[in-house]
This record gives sequence, C-alpha cells and structure tokens, in this order.
Amino acid sequence: MILLVHIWLSLQYRLTWWDGYVYLINARTFLLGRSYSPGFELFRPPLVPYLISLIWGITGVSYGVATLVQPLFTVAGAYILFLMLKGMFNLKSAVVGCLLLSVAPIVFQWTDVIQVHGVGMCLLLLAIYLLWLGIRRSERFLPLAGGALGLATLARYTILALVPVFLLMLLTLWVGYGKGRKFPWFAVGGGVLSFLLVWLPWLYWNYANAHLYGQVLSYQFPPNF
Repeated sequence: MILLVHIWLSLQYRLTWWDGYVYLINARTFLLGRSYSPGFELFRPPLVPYLISLIWGITGVSYGVATLVQPLFTVAGAYILFLMLKGMFNLKSAVVGCLLLSVAPIVFQWTDVIQVHGVGMCLLLLAIYLLWLGIRRSERFLPLAGGALGLATLARYTILALVPVFLLMLLTLWVGYGKGRKFPWFAVGGGVLSFLLVWLPWLYWNYANAHLYGQVLSYQFPPNF
C-alpha cells in the first residue's frame, strides 16, 4: 500500500526543480548514445539518469515511467532496512524502523519526484546491510558491499563524504563480531576493488567526453564574457 501511495503521488507532481529537468536531459543523452547533448550537465551523478535511460530503452521515452524509479527504490530501501534491523535486533524493531522510514514526510517529499535521494538511500542501506552480513556471516558479502557503496555514490555524490564513516563501521563491526578470527584483508580489498570498478566506466566517459563540453562552454561564454 505504501508503494502504491508513493506511485500515485509521484504521478501527481510536475517538474518543479531544475534538477529534474537535468536528470531527464541526461537520461535522453544516455539513451541516444550521444557524447554531447544540449542541456547535458556533466557534473550530475550519472546513475539515476542511466537507469531511466535503460527503462526508456524498453518502454519508450515517458515522463510517467521515469517517475517510478524513485518510489520503487525507496520502498526497496525500506525493505532492506527491515531485513537489516531484523538480523541485528528483532522483528519488532524491524517493523517499527521500516514503517518510520516509509511514512516519514521528508521521505515522501524527496522520493516522489525525479531526484536521486530515494535511489541513493536504497543503495547506501544495501551497502551497510551487506557490510554487516560480510562481518557477521560470510566474507563473500564484503566485495558486494563495496560495489553497492560505489553505486550509492554514483547516485548521490554527497554520499562520498560517508565513505570514511563506512570504513569506521567496518572496524566497529569487526570489533563486535570478529573476535578470534583473522581480519578479512582479501575480502576488504575485494570491496575496495569493486568500488573502484563501479566508478571506472563513469571516469572513462568523462575522460572521453569532457573536452566536448569544454568546447561548448567556450563557445557560449567567450573568455571576455
């Protein structure tokens, strides 16, 4: 029911922030496979526009379809929080935490429009959950945690500021659950590698295309402007 409410609300909104227009313009650029498109903003995080472009590749270009990305990821994030709290504590804590996140007004405000907050929140929660699983249950989850964190930072660049916090959480969880075991250096290294590999395509795309945007800006705004 919460998902249906999110979807219904998302279809009532119209674009009110420039950010939403930019994400759709960037999504169109990725869909058409262009290295440059008028209105494209190079410094926007690429994940949400790229996801929209993948969906548009199946459904065709549609504003209504694009609005579904945030609600779906938001509710998925709430479910991930449910699983994490259930594993860490108990079912009651999981239900309460999941419902509080799902019905918080600020969550509705920022996740029912074409923005990046719901996607970033979902992937960050997934990274934390996988980190906990990697320390508590099996080391094979740690590389997945690094990859999920990389995707979260590509959804919202501000999540990069939480990378040191993520590493601190790794050490904290190890102190709590890793007694008597050898520190999983190999798995942690795999997580770091996964993080870098997730970023590599976007860094290469910037390297290959950034000069085009520099030329366009130089043309539109001469040095003496």
